[in-house]
Amino acid sequence: MDPSSAHSVSARSCRSKSHNHHSGVPHLPCCAFPDEAFLSSYEHDLPMSQEIHSLLTSGARVLPVGPRPEVEAHLGDEYFRSKLQCPVVDAHVHVFPEKLMKAVQAFFRQFYAPVAYEGHTGSFLLSHGVSHVVLISYAHKDGIAQGLNEYTLSLVKEYEKVFGAGAATGLATVHPGEKGAAGVVDEAIRSGLKGIKMHAHVQACRVNDPRMMEIYPVLVKHNAPILVHAGTLPNVAIPAKQLDDTRDVCHPDFVREVLERFPTLKMVIPHLGRGETEEYLKLMDKHPNLYLDTTTCFTSPTYSDLSLDPSPLRAAILRFPDNVLYGSDFPNIGYRWDKELRCLVSHTTGNGDSSRAWEERGSRGMDLSTDVLEKVLWKNACTVYGIDPEAVVKRWERAKSGGSEPSGRL
Repeated sequence: MDPSSAHSVSARSCRSKSHNHHSGVPHLPCCAFPDEAFLSSYEHDLPMSQEIHSLLTSGARVLPVGPRPEVEAHLGDEYFRSKLQCPVVDAHVHVFPEKLMKAVQAFFRQFYAPVAYEGHTGSFLLSHGVSHVVLISYAHKDGIAQGLNEYTLSLVKEYEKVFGAGAATGLATVHPGEKGAAGVVDEAIRSGLKGIKMHAHVQACRVNDPRMMEIYPVLVKHNAPILVHAGTLPNVAIPAKQLDDTRDVCHPDFVREVLERFPTLKMVIPHLGRGETEEYLKLMDKHPNLYLDTTTCFTSPTYSDLSLDPSPLRAAILRFPDNVLYGSDFPNIGYRWDKELRCLVSHTTGNGDSSRAWEERGSRGMDLSTDVLEKVLWKNACTVYGIDPEAVVKRWERAKSGGSEPSGRL
C-alpha cells in the first residue's frame, strides 16, 4: 500500500462486512473475530440462531482442542515459584460475556486455531501465578460498547474481591462513529476503566479515521492509553483479497499521524506490530509514548520466523526496554498457557516448544538481563496502565511463598 495515502480515508477502510460467496463461509475481516452475522445471536442472552447453528454444523474443519487446563495448570505454577524471579503482569487478556466469547472461540476453532482454554477467564491466570491481568474486549458494532464496558468493570471488581487489591485492570471499548462515542469512553474511564481497546481489523477503521478524532482528546484528558491492533498480523487464515483489506486499515503512517496530532497520547500496538515491526520501531525513536506488546510473538505459527530465531525480538526489546510489554492473548490460544512466557524468559523448557528450536540452532534465546526482563514482564505495564506496583509485588510475594490462591472459575 502507498504510504502517501495515509492522510485519506478510503471507502474500503470503512466498508460493511460481506460474505465470501466462493467458499460459503462468512467474510473474515480478521483472524481474531467473527463476521457480524456469525455474532449476531450470541450477544448477551439471545439464543443461537439457525444461521449460526448451520455454520457450526456445516462440516467446516474444526481444529483440535489444545492442552487440557486441569492437567497442565500445575506445571506453570511450579515454574512461577521456582524459576521466575519477578512478578508478571499479563497486559493482554481477552474477556467477553459468555455467549459472545463462545461465538469468538467457535470462530477460532473453525477458521483459525485451536482454543485450549474455553470456559476460562483471567481468573485462571491469577490462580496460577500471574500477579495482575489487563482485561480487554472490543465492540464490533454500534450500541454494545457500554454493555461490554460494564461487564469488564464488573470482572475487575470481582477479581479484586476474590484475589485481593491490585489483581486486575480493565480497558473500555467503543465502536468508532457510534452516537456519543466520546461520552461512552469518558463515562467508562470515570467509572474505573483505565483506557480503551480498539481493533482496526475488526472495526474496519484506521487509527487516523475522522471517527476516532473525538475519542483521542478524552484519552489525553484522562492520561489514559489506547491499545489498538494496528498491525497487519496476525492475519493468516484469510484469502489474499481480504488481507489487502486489512492492509488498507493498517499502516504505521496512520499511527504516526495520530501521534503527531496528539503527542501526549499513550498508544500500545500489540503483537509487536508484526507485519510492520521495523516501521513501528522507527516511530518509537520519535514518539516515546508509543509501546509494543509481545502477544503471541513467541509461539504462534504466524510468527514462524521468530519462533525459530529470537534475535529480531531481542534486538527490539533491547532497543526499547521501557516500551515493550508482555501479553498472552489468553484464553484464545492453542498452546499451554505459560508457553509464551517461558519462551520469553528462557531458551530451554524441555517442552518441545519454540525455545528448544532456538537451542538446536545454537541460540541462547532471549538472554535478557534481569533489569530488562522485569521491565517487559511487569514494570512497563504498570507505567502504561497506572497499575499500583506495590500491590503487584505483594501478590507475587504471596504466590512465591506458596500462599494459596482461589482456583475456581469466575
